[in-house]
Amino acid sequence: MAAKVAAYTAAYQGLEELYVTPNLVSMAKVWSGAPYHEAVFPYNVALAYVPLGIGWIYRLFLAPLSGPDLKDFQLEFLIKSVNLLFALASVILIYVILRRLMVDEKASFIASLAFLANPALWFSVSVWGQSHVISAFLMLVAIWSTIRRNPKWAWIALGVASLTRPQMLVPCAIWALVLFRRFASRENLRGISTAIIAAFLLTAPLALLGLSPSTPVDILANQFYVQEGGGNEPELTTVSLDAHSVWTLVSRLAGGATGISRFLYPSYAPLIGELSYQRVSLILVIAVLLGAAALLFVKRRSVDFTFDLLVLAVGTVGFMLTKTGLAGTHFLLALPLIILTRPSSRGVEFFLVVGLWSVTTFASMYSGFGYGVSSVPELAPLLHPSRNTLTHIIMNLQDTDWFITVMSTLNLIVFAWLLRNTLLARRLSQPI
Repeated sequence: MAAKVAAYTAAYQGLEELYVTPNLVSMAKVWSGAPYHEAVFPYNVALAYVPLGIGWIYRLFLAPLSGPDLKDFQLEFLIKSVNLLFALASVILIYVILRRLMVDEKASFIASLAFLANPALWFSVSVWGQSHVISAFLMLVAIWSTIRRNPKWAWIALGVASLTRPQMLVPCAIWALVLFRRFASRENLRGISTAIIAAFLLTAPLALLGLSPSTPVDILANQFYVQEGGGNEPELTTVSLDAHSVWTLVSRLAGGATGISRFLYPSYAPLIGELSYQRVSLILVIAVLLGAAALLFVKRRSVDFTFDLLVLAVGTVGFMLTKTGLAGTHFLLALPLIILTRPSSRGVEFFLVVGLWSVTTFASMYSGFGYGVSSVPELAPLLHPSRNTLTHIIMNLQDTDWFITVMSTLNLIVFAWLLRNTLLARRLSQPI
């Protein structure tokens, strides 16, 4: 519903209204009559053009003669179709990147299929209609451009990706370190300058239409203030939305929480002295970034891009597991990066790790979706827990301690496996 409101607002009221009008639109129907959350557009300027394009296509070709209707299935179908196109493009990029890394054709095809046929991707794109695959696509473009030794396009893709959602800042920062290490200072300076121009061109229409030229920075600053600086209601800042991170284990051991309360445990609660879960989380995220920088720059340098991709994957997964307040949908961002580590692993281990991350991500998304529609059966009649056995089972599992512990532990195993492969690859790399 929020995506429909965004598309309607951008196309019918103007791009500048995307960050204003949805804040006043009630989604009480979605929340069974309760004014729980408005249809706010929470993304940065790079994603603002997606609902604008979708809205204009709908307005010109699909809207009924009587006028736009947010209940129209055609608008929903169009939103999910755009996400599907980015998913298919991501599959192609995964394949060509693996081929460029000297992975044979059959192995590259199967690894790409692990993304295309992934239930977590299906659910995100085709059922929920989330846009995380667009951010992942831009990250893959940056990686592909780097491997092709085209720093200009690598920096442009990286800059645009960082202006999609705040969860992309850490993987973008890690790959920026790779660019600094891989290319000469002059090449990086040109690439950064071009990326700044691209960011300006994305922001200029918003500035000309009445918003501030500092809109991207304002959005990031507000997101940080709300999510990390205590600007949100304390009851709404939790250690996890529905993702199986390290905090669902800590809230059980340190806070004594059980069941679904392990996700909803308040992140402002003290954990170590006066340090809250949220502050400890920020310290760990900084440690992940510093660790990635140390792997890339201290003493050794890899002979190919496999090591760089391992650092990117382990850093992104480490960030996902240590950051409070994330949802299972955010974990999808790490999936293509894990798949790109295929050259560093044997087949059985690789598919086991990809399978583990896919299962935990799918379970998180599916249970969150189930709880979201449980009070309003007509929103998703075929997937409602009262009519769908799988939805009912996963929701019940998500409320059991053993299942939460197992899922969170499996994600930690994925991180440990990636870290082991990264350290092994570093040990085998050539000294500077």
